[in-house]
Amino acid sequence: MQSKRSKCAYFTIYGKNIVEFFKKNGLQSGNKVKNNVQIPKWIKENLSFLKSCVKGLTDTDGCVYYISRKTNRNLRITFTNHASNLLKDYRDALIKLGFYPSKIIRGYDVFLSRKKDIEKYISEVGFSNSKNLKRITYFSSDR
Repeated sequence: MQSKRSKCAYFTIYGKNIVEFFKKNGLQSGNKVKNNVQIPKWIKENLSFLKSCVKGLTDTDGCVYYISRKTNRNLRITFTNHASNLLKDYRDALIKLGFYPSKIIRGYDVFLSRKKDIEKYISEVGFSNSKNLKRITYFSSDR
């Protein structure tokens, strides 16, 4: 089915074999928080896959926003998730990709806030989520 609001198509595939294929490759079905999912090992071992995985996780459970304090004004990229294994894996992935993420905050947030990290993320990983793309463009422009 073609989406009326974006340049994507949706496919629904049914079958036991497809579910078994995903399970065999480390992707679990069901609630990611209850199952405390994590990034599969085969993704962690390939930097290209890991970069794409981080991008996808940020696009779905991430946010871009602007912090403005008296002494600190900068962009922040945040990933929020209540699956502790996934959150830890996301943070570890950022480190493996050469970023300096925060520690896990409040038990469910990891963020990038260093200007060099934000620039590197935009150029090396990027966004596909239109909301985040608009925010990056808006906040990066001279206002």
